Formats: sequence, structure tokens, C-alpha cells
Amino acid sequence: MDGIHDMGGFHGFGRVDTTNETTFANDAQRRIFAINMLSVMQGVYNIDKTRYYMENVDPSDYLNTPYWERWLGMVERLYREAGITAESDQSEIPGARRIPGDKLWDGFRSLRIPEPPPLPAPIYSVGESVRMRRDSVPTHTRLPHFLRGRVGRIEDYKGIFRFADAYASDRPENQHVYSVRFTGDEIWGSGCEENTSVQIEIYEPYISERVAHEN
Repeated sequence: MDGIHDMGGFHGFGRVDTTNETTFANDAQRRIFAINMLSVMQGVYNIDKTRYYMENVDPSDYLNTPYWERWLGMVERLYREAGITAESDQSEIPGARRIPGDKLWDGFRSLRIPEPPPLPAPIYSVGESVRMRRDSVPTHTRLPHFLRGRVGRIEDYKGIFRFADAYASDRPENQHVYSVRFTGDEIWGSGCEENTSVQIEIYEPYISERVAHEN
């Protein structure tokens, strides 16, 4: 979907600050992270759905709300839809897995995504130049806005993975994934910093067509 969250690649935000590497600034942030991960482990919702729900906020709220408060708002909304609020008498979500407190850490460390089922052979091959789709989807997508319609070169085939777009809407689906490299001038034009490139994992449905290889 098109939203304020998809601001990567746009001008006006300055350079990315890589000096602030603190994961959690306080216990409240740790608790918000823990609640969310526990909810995923219990099967209350999945990671892709959390991203979709964080994208669906008013643009001004998104820009003016601290990062971890956006997480908290997402958790509250998902639990509210499941009937869990401060005012309700409901305290359990039907179908959620029970995890004993003394098993939480072991369960988190052993958390694995099941192997995906096989699919027909991938359509594209390493070395091919491909163009990304131009259209926007109304739901969650992992294709950044700045790559729509751009041409990149497939550098590697990564295998079959859960299709985030579908899982965000509770539709189990798997797709082939490629690692595709885009040159900076293809994305931002001739004024881009020299020798810049972006390499990103791309689901097969994001590709619209093969293009003639450009030297």
C-alpha cells in the first residue's frame, strides 16, 4: 500500500544516523517488544500482520509518534479486534497457544518457520535483468515504492519463503525469492552518488517482465 511509512529513498530526510545503536532505551520498550513476540509465539497474529497494522495509521500520527509507541498502538489494535480491552471481561484469545513462563526463553530460541511446500520451478534465473511491477497494492507489500518500475539484475536465487503480502491478510501463501541488485542511477538518476547500488530480496510476483540486458 502507499503510505507515509514507505518513505525510504525520498529526498529531504538527510543521511541515516548510524550512531544510535541502542536497542532499548528503557524497560517500557523491552516490555512492548516482549508482548509482541509472545503474541506471535502464541499464534495471536503473525509478524507480517503487525507491519500492515502499523502502516494503517494517520500520516501525522505516524510521523509524530515515537517508534515504540507505534508498536504499542499496533498491539492494542490487534488485541482489541480479538476482544481484549481494559473494559472487557475477556482475558483469553480462542486458539492462542499457552506457553508456561519457565519455557518462554527456550520456546523463543527454538522458534522456527515451517519448511514451505514445493512450488513449480522459478520463472527467472540468475543473471537476468528484470523490471519491477509499477502498480500499488491496497494491502501490505515488501516492495519499496522507490523500486517500482525499476530494472535490476538477479544476483542470486534464495529459495521459497512465506509471501508477506498474503500473510499480512491471513492468507497462507509461499513464493520464490530472488536477490536483485539495482544501480543508484537506475533508482535516483544521474545525480546519484557514484558507485551506489541497492540489493534487495524480491518475491517473484513483484517482477513484471524480463528486459534486454543492459551493459
